[in-house]
Amino acid sequence: MGLVSTLRPLRHDLRLLAASLAVAVIGVSLVAACGTVEPRGTRQPFDLAISSGDEVADAGASTACEDPAGVGATDLADVTSLPSDWPRPPVPALLCGTSGATDGQHESATYATPAAPRTVLGQYEAALPASYDVTRRDGADGELLEGTAGAVSFRVEAREGSYSLTFGRV
Repeated sequence: MGLVSTLRPLRHDLRLLAASLAVAVIGVSLVAACGTVEPRGTRQPFDLAISSGDEVADAGASTACEDPAGVGATDLADVTSLPSDWPRPPVPALLCGTSGATDGQHESATYATPAAPRTVLGQYEAALPASYDVTRRDGADGELLEGTAGAVSFRVEAREGSYSLTFGRV
């Protein structure tokens, strides 16, 4: 009887220790799973570029990237007014084409994406550097982002299946 009464408090202490450890493990797991909220412009951009039109079509996006003129591959480096710290696509996307105005003042890039327009805008808004002046507003075809990055103005417009980036010299 003496040994049982001596072990009873020890058994209670072991249960309390086990419960405390379980709570600590669950707490650490939740923090690790949820991460932290990062202010705009501090998040590292994702490299979610899609490499082929088939991947975009498979993901449910527009086939707007088809190349009927046979121009071939396009390169974002062709957009010379693109700010050096402009984020990579923060949603799965395929660069369809780039273009520029004859006056050299405006350039654009068009992407196909399976992401919804609101998702595209929200992800770009979160990925843009904090130093950018960004406004989200209603446009003729829905919401858009507009802003400036130093001496460059920009606009992000999204539609179902695609989005465009337009840059101009301020």
